Amino acid sequence: MATFNSTLQSVQENIIDISKKLKHINKQIPPSYIPSSLREAQVNLHMLHNHINSKPKDPILPIITKKHQRSKTCEVAPIIIPEPISLRITIATREKFQLYTTSTKFSRLHSNHYYKRPKFTRISQARVLPKATRCDPIANPILISEEEQELGIFNIANKGLVARDADLGEYFELPALQSKKITLNTFGSRFQSPVSERKIFTTAIENSVRSRRIEVESPDMMKLGDRGSAGKKRQSDVKKDVDRHYLIVNRGKIKKNDDYEEFRKLYGQHWSTMDEVLVQVEEFCKKFRYLKVILDAKKLYELESDEVRSLTLEKFNSCVLNSHEIKHTMKSHKIAFRGKAGRHLAAVKIQTAFRRYYAARQYRHLRALNTKAKIIQLYFRLYQKKLETKKSIGLVRQDRIGQFTKRQKLFKEAWPNIKNSYRTEIHLGSINPDTTKNFFYAKQNSQLMRVFSLCDPKLSIIYISPVVLHNDITEYYYSVLKLCEIPDIRNRLTFITPNHGMSLENLYSTSKLLFLASGTINEIKEMIKGKNAYIVPNIPCEDDVWLTDLLGIPIMGSEPGLSSQISTKTGCMPVFKNAGINIPIQVGDIKTPDGFYRALATLVYENIHKDMWMFKINHEIRSRGLAYFDATKLKSVGKFRKYETLKEEYWDEIHSEIIKVVPISVKIVMMTLWESWNSYLIAFCSYGGIIEETPTSRSNIASPCISICVEPDGGIRYICAVDRMQSRDFLNAGIYFPQSSLPHSEILDIGLKVGNELYNTGIIGYACIELIAFPDPFNEGGLPVYWGIDIRLGYGIIGTSYNMFHILVGGFLDHMSGKYYIEFEEQEDEFTIVEDLFGDNFTNLLTTTKPMRSRLEYRQSMLISDIHQQNDRNVEDFNKFDERCFLLCWHVEHPDLKDLSIGGLFHMCRLESVIYSLETCKGAVFTIYEILASHHFGIMGIGNSRQDAIRVLSETFTFILQQAGPPPQPPTSYKLPSKEDYNLNELITKVKSIHKTLEKINKSGKKNYLVELL
Repeated sequence: MATFNSTLQSVQENIIDISKKLKHINKQIPPSYIPSSLREAQVNLHMLHNHINSKPKDPILPIITKKHQRSKTCEVAPIIIPEPISLRITIATREKFQLYTTSTKFSRLHSNHYYKRPKFTRISQARVLPKATRCDPIANPILISEEEQELGIFNIANKGLVARDADLGEYFELPALQSKKITLNTFGSRFQSPVSERKIFTTAIENSVRSRRIEVESPDMMKLGDRGSAGKKRQSDVKKDVDRHYLIVNRGKIKKNDDYEEFRKLYGQHWSTMDEVLVQVEEFCKKFRYLKVILDAKKLYELESDEVRSLTLEKFNSCVLNSHEIKHTMKSHKIAFRGKAGRHLAAVKIQTAFRRYYAARQYRHLRALNTKAKIIQLYFRLYQKKLETKKSIGLVRQDRIGQFTKRQKLFKEAWPNIKNSYRTEIHLGSINPDTTKNFFYAKQNSQLMRVFSLCDPKLSIIYISPVVLHNDITEYYYSVLKLCEIPDIRNRLTFITPNHGMSLENLYSTSKLLFLASGTINEIKEMIKGKNAYIVPNIPCEDDVWLTDLLGIPIMGSEPGLSSQISTKTGCMPVFKNAGINIPIQVGDIKTPDGFYRALATLVYENIHKDMWMFKINHEIRSRGLAYFDATKLKSVGKFRKYETLKEEYWDEIHSEIIKVVPISVKIVMMTLWESWNSYLIAFCSYGGIIEETPTSRSNIASPCISICVEPDGGIRYICAVDRMQSRDFLNAGIYFPQSSLPHSEILDIGLKVGNELYNTGIIGYACIELIAFPDPFNEGGLPVYWGIDIRLGYGIIGTSYNMFHILVGGFLDHMSGKYYIEFEEQEDEFTIVEDLFGDNFTNLLTTTKPMRSRLEYRQSMLISDIHQQNDRNVEDFNKFDERCFLLCWHVEHPDLKDLSIGGLFHMCRLESVIYSLETCKGAVFTIYEILASHHFGIMGIGNSRQDAIRVLSETFTFILQQAGPPPQPPTSYKLPSKEDYNLNELITKVKSIHKTLEKINKSGKKNYLVELL
C-alpha cells in the first residue's frame, strides 16, 4: 500500500510538471496553432494543479487499502468496488459499435435534442355505446352510421362500436390478396446483369397462362390454367367447381385446347350455328388485330344459339373477359396498324393527331395573342390615362400661367405705388438640385446677405431657409444689423424654415420644400395679410409660380421658361446682339461629339491666328462647366500660320489632328466634377453649350460684372459693378468692389442697354451681366475692349454682398467715378484712436458710444436714366471724404474648423484683432451660411483701397491658418466623388501673392494696366 501512495505522489508531481510545460508551450506558440484537445487538457490540468496547490499537505486522492478486520482506515478512505465483468463487457460492446440506450443524449444533424419514441395519438373522439347495448350482450347489434364509417375500422373496433357478430362486408370492400413469385439470387449472381428475352408479341395474358395464373376481371378466371397432359387431375377439379368454358383466340385463331373440346362436346347439337359464330369471332380478332382474347363461351352460346345472324361488335365485347388487357396491348403502334386496314387506320390516326396538334397549336397561339392583347390593352389604357393626365396637368399649368400673367400685369401697374410704400419681400434662394454641388443647402443660404436690404426703412423681409438655422447664425445677423443702427430689426426680419416633414437626404430646392409645407404657407399668409408683398426668387422656376398662386402674391421675376432660357450661355447672346454689345466669335447648337470636333476645326481654320478657345456648358455657373484648349498645341496650326491663304484641304488635316490632340491637351477648370474628357463632352452635347474665343493676350484680362434690377414698370436700377478674382485660370473665387476695368460711364451705358432689352423680352427682376475686358490690340493706350459673355438672372452674390457692404460702411456711391465714399466730420480726424470700443459675443464688430461721424441716411439706388453727370458732393476733398473698397471670397472651406463654434470663432478674432471697426469702416467681416461644423463660410475684407482690402483678407487667412492649421490636401490614392473643387490653398496663395506684388509696385512707384485692374 505504501508503494501505491508513493505512486500517487509521483502522479501529482507529473501533473505539476505537465501543467508547467503546457504553459510554456502556450506562451511560445500562437493560440491558433494549438489543437483544441490540447487546450482542453491544459484547462483540466490547470484546475487540478490549483486544487493541489490550495491544499498541498492533504490532497484529496482516493486511497485503496486492504479490507480486513484490523483495518482502521475503512471509515476514512472510500472503498472502490469494481464493476461486474458482464456490465463492463456490455459497456465496451456498446461503445465499440456505438449502441446507445434511449436515455443516452446524442445529437442528430448537430442538434442537442433527446431521442424519444413516437407516441400514437387519438384520431377522433371516443364514442360510448348505448347503455342498453353495454348492459345486455344478447341485444341486437346497433347500426353503423356514415359518420362512424368514416372513423375507420380500427377506431370502430377499439371504441366498442362494432358487435362481435357484426357483418362488415357490406360496408368495407377490401381488395383481394394476390401472391407473387419471389426470385432468390445466389451469392455469385450479384455481379451478373439480368438478361431478358425480347418477345414482340408476348402479352401479360400470355405470361399469366404460361405461369398457370391468369389475371382478368372475372374472379372465376383465377382457377383457369393451361390444360396439359400433366394436369388431368386438376382439370376435373376445375369442372367440378366452375361450370363455365373459356375460349382463347390467339392471333385471330381459336386455340383448340381441352376447354374448347369439352365446350364442343357439350353443345354439339348446335355446333353448326356456333361454328359460324366462332368464324365471325376470328374475323373480329383479325380485323381489330387482337393478339389474345379470352371469351366466355357459355355467354357467347346464349347470345347466338337461336339462329345464325351476324355477330355485332357490342355482343362480341360483352363476351370478352380481358378487355382491359386488349386495350393495353392495342396502344402499341407496331400492333395496332397491321393488316390490310392498317394503312387506312394509320392515316386516320395521323390525321386525328395532326388535327389535335394543329388545334392545340392554334389554341396556344390564340392564348399567347390574347395575353399580348391584354398587355397591349393595359398599356394603351395606361398611355391614354397618361395623356389625359398630361392634358389635365397642361390645362392646370395653363390656367396657373394665365393667373400668373394677370397677377404680374397688375403688379407692374401698381409698382410705382408699391416701391414708395411699406412692403414685404419673401426671399427664396432656390437652386436646381445637383448631387455634385457641395454644401447644397448652404449654397441656397448663401443668399442670407439679402437681409441687408433692410437698410430701406420701408421694407420687411421674410427669409425662407431650406434647413433650420442655428441660433448663433440668426443672432449674428440680428447683431450686425443692430450695431449698424437698423431700427426695429426683430419685427422687420423673420427667418422661417418649411415644416415639410421630409428627409433631406434627397436634394430639394427651397421653393419645393415650401410648396410641400402647407402649414408654413398658411403661416406666411397670416403674416402678409393686408400688406403689399411679393416673392424675390433666385432664378424663377415652376415651383415659384405655384407658390405665387398659393400665396396669392406676385413675384419679382418672369415666366420660368423664359428666365431659364435667358440664363443659358446660348440664350443670352441674342440679348447682347440686340443691345449692341460686342460678343466673341462663337459656335453653338452642338448635339454630337463629331459635330463638336467639326465645329472646333472650322473655328480654328477660319481664325488661324487665335490661340485660346473656351468651351462652356449652358446651364452651369461659377466656372463649373468651363474648359479651354490652346490651339498652339496643334502642329498644323503653326505650319499654316506661315501661309497667307489657306486651302480647303487644310481643314481635313486640322480636323484629324484635333480629334487626337484635344482629349489629351484640353484643360477642364473644375476637373473633379468630371471623370474624363469624354464625360465632359457627353454633358456638353446633352445640355448644349458654346465654343467661343478668348482674347489673344493672356495678360491684362479682367472680368467685370454689373448688377442691375429691371423694375416691373421698366426702370433700370443700377446696384453695383465688380471685378472677379480668379484663384487659378478661369476659376472665379472672389470679387473686388468697385470695378476698375472699364470707365463707369461705359458700365452705366451697358447696364441701361441690356436692361432695356431684357424688359422688352419680358424679363423683370434682378440680373447680373458678365463681361470680359482687355486692352485694345489695335490702339495701344486707348480704352479697353469688352465683350458680353453671360447673363445670370437672380439677386446673386454680387448684389447681396454690396448691400452688406453698404450697411456696414454707411457711405454713398459716386455715380461719376463708380467709387464708394464715406464722409467724416471736419473737426475730427477719422484716424484718432477711440478708447471706449465695445462689441458683442455674436460678431467681431466693434463700435463706440461716441461715434466720430454720423451714418448717412439710406438712399435707394438710383435709376440709370436719372443719374446726372454732376454730383452734389466734392469727393476730391480728402479731408472730408475717404474711399472704401472690399474683397469678398464667398467660399472658404476648412475641415479643421468643425469643432469650433461661431461664438468661439469671434472670441478668437477679438483676441487676435481680426475685427471690423464701425468707426473707421475697416476690417474683416464673416458671411455665415451654416454652423462651422460644415466648415463653409465667406470672408469680406474692407479697406480704403483695393490693396488695403487685400491686406485685410491676407491677415484673416493667416489667422485661420494659425487657429486651424493648413488645410488638408485632397487624397491622390483614390478617386474622390464628383464634387466642386474650391482649393483653399490656391485661394490663400493667390491673395498673398497679389498682396506682395502690390507692395513691391508701390515701393517702386511703377504702375501699368495690370495694376489698375488689380
